[in-house]
Amino acid sequence: MNDWMRNNGEPCLDEVLRDPIVAALMRGDGVTERHIREVVQKARRQPAPARHGPGSLPAYVSTSSF
Repeated sequence: MNDWMRNNGEPCLDEVLRDPIVAALMRGDGVTERHIREVVQKARRQPAPARHGPGSLPAYVSTSSF
């Protein structure tokens, strides 16, 4: 098993940020590690969207809507 495959099949953020290709892309785009970590922390703090009730998507889509 390589570093990229963990229990859930996804790498930890530190592994992603250590990848030289990711680092090169971030440099080219002017994105810092700090910015990435802030975005991830903000996303983790947000509540999960509702699965049922107002604002949720229907479980089926009628073929007549196409």
